[in-house]
Amino acid sequence: MQLYLCDNHLPDFDEISFEDFSLAQWEELLVAARVDCLMLYGKDHWGWSYYDTKVGQRHPKLSFDLFAETVRMLRRNGIRLMTYYSIGFDNLMATTRDDWALRKADGRKHRIGRETYPKWHSCCFHTGYRDYCKAQVRELLEAHRADFLFLDIIKHGGYTGFGQDNLPLCYCPACEKKFRQRYGMDIPRAADDVARFRRVVQDWEMNVLDYEMVDEITSLAESIQPGIPVMFNETVHFAQRARNRMNAHFSEGRYGSWRTAAMSRLQRRALHYGRSVISCHPTVTAYDVSPVGPSALAAAQVAAWDCDPFLMHGPQDSRGRIDTNSLKGVGRAFADLARMDELLENRQPIDEVRILESDRQRLLDPANHSGPVLAAIDFLTYSKYPFGLIREEDLDGLAASGARALIVPRATWLTEDEAQAVRRFVRDGGLLVCGEDFTLGRCTGREGPLDPLAMGEDFLLADVMGVSFVRRDDTYRHNRWGGYLRVGEHPMWKSMRDTTPPLMPPCYEVTLRPGATCEADHLRPSIAMAMDRWVNWFPPPPGRELSDGPAVVLNRYGKGTCLYFAAPYVEPNDGSPGAEALDWPRRFFNDMLETLLPAPAVRLHSDCPELVDATYYRRDGEVIVHCLNKAAAHAGDGAAPVKAGRLVLTGPLANAASAVMVPSGRELAIRREGDSLVVDVPEIAVHELVHLRLRDGCP
Repeated sequence: MQLYLCDNHLPDFDEISFEDFSLAQWEELLVAARVDCLMLYGKDHWGWSYYDTKVGQRHPKLSFDLFAETVRMLRRNGIRLMTYYSIGFDNLMATTRDDWALRKADGRKHRIGRETYPKWHSCCFHTGYRDYCKAQVRELLEAHRADFLFLDIIKHGGYTGFGQDNLPLCYCPACEKKFRQRYGMDIPRAADDVARFRRVVQDWEMNVLDYEMVDEITSLAESIQPGIPVMFNETVHFAQRARNRMNAHFSEGRYGSWRTAAMSRLQRRALHYGRSVISCHPTVTAYDVSPVGPSALAAAQVAAWDCDPFLMHGPQDSRGRIDTNSLKGVGRAFADLARMDELLENRQPIDEVRILESDRQRLLDPANHSGPVLAAIDFLTYSKYPFGLIREEDLDGLAASGARALIVPRATWLTEDEAQAVRRFVRDGGLLVCGEDFTLGRCTGREGPLDPLAMGEDFLLADVMGVSFVRRDDTYRHNRWGGYLRVGEHPMWKSMRDTTPPLMPPCYEVTLRPGATCEADHLRPSIAMAMDRWVNWFPPPPGRELSDGPAVVLNRYGKGTCLYFAAPYVEPNDGSPGAEALDWPRRFFNDMLETLLPAPAVRLHSDCPELVDATYYRRDGEVIVHCLNKAAAHAGDGAAPVKAGRLVLTGPLANAASAVMVPSGRELAIRREGDSLVVDVPEIAVHELVHLRLRDGCP
């Protein structure tokens, strides 16, 4: 499904009107752009409704029921309707109903925390605003049967890294009372108190505020229109309890289309709509000369992860007319996908490497959650190994899923059962890559937000990791780099023998257990930085002193292997402007996997790994490889073709009878090299599929 939104929240200013709005123009543009589903405003961030409402207020500049007329046009053309409703931001109600406004700790009304505009006000769901929203949702669904319902701005908390668009703690009387009843304490006000009671605040935001809205709105919608998919923005950032209540999933591409879609594919198939919808943040600027490349690539990146692309712009001018140029890229992007439709559905991912995206870490230590996960996604993307993500509750089925390796960016706490599942996985031949305080925490998985969390004297998986915990060393906590690696002779270090790769603080002092080997030492920085101690513009260089204990440890356990880092080994990079990303970890991941996990079932070997991405799928008798050219984002209306590379298949997959590029139809030659099958994949402009048919009898 290909979705679109004209993202215009319009105020009641003198300059705003709908006098040039043309439903005929809108119809022509949507049909030409091959839009399958249109998101249509029921109520926007300003609080104005776009339909004839008896509960709220229709936009003062609208002289007709825009919603109803647009719905009739959509039905004529077989375009589905996604009804949009803004919950968190409602400028109208927050400014006219003081008792409904979301309140800051000092009692003032909350406004969106951007330094620039917009600055909408927010409302609190624990006030009469709750019934107001539910009444409007009922009104909309009863008047216009929707194919989807979408609720915006309901996520609480700033732990996603994009807190400016999330709802903060509310200190209104209703919230104060409910918080006190639940936790026996007042809502923390000072920043230090919020940090001290972080688990309580996280539980309140994720398992109370978020969950109540998800549960009540979903129940209401399902009672009016059974089977309707109800989507809440930012599904990937919700806690498991709220996600489990959702019957459909939607996330904005906050981390970029590729990363967000990768994180979204691990969601369990939702009850009423099985594919996650990913909003590609505006790929072009409205009113600009809009190139097609960025939109086409963004949509392709989402589709490559088995998700549905959602494109949006703000192309409506102050008099209601749509800027036609803005939709040019949308049409091209959706046209390309339409030619691949048959191969984009009913397929199973090939995920030989899994990244643990710890839901518990998100709850207990949010500052050290998303960054490492995103970095691991980047490293695996660079390697072109077939990978996906996994959460704790699915670890027991890790081996059965076809996984051969588990990468753990950060996970302090596993339950005994989860740890045992990892132990079995390694014992039976799996590769585990972990670091820092992995499994040092102790938990049952049933702790409440006020229950203490214990740290053990040693790692739960010390036998698997090949090390025993001694202490955490924070000596260099103020340094940008907490230490440097002095690497050994193992082939996994082949790209960095001439340097000392930096590591972030802290350092963990560990001792080797019998049979484990030290593969790199930890070289201390020359000085520990302080207000009166520094070197120059750069972090202090390596000194001469080694830390006690190894920095990187390799351990054989049963039939498998564990690689442990005694420091953070994935450099967080949230993709924000100016974010610093090291090059050595991705090169290391590539070399490490080639050394410790040779011959994956399928892998694209590219001479331009920074520019070419790939995902891999199976279905009966077929292999589907989605190849993407990231240079398309900068190619404008033309193309910057890049050779995809050599596709190598091993094991049962090394039995393909034919290989064809889709949609171009190019037939590719297949040759055998030893036990492998090799296909040379030629240049691609934006994205193409390699469709391989296996010989009869191959699964």
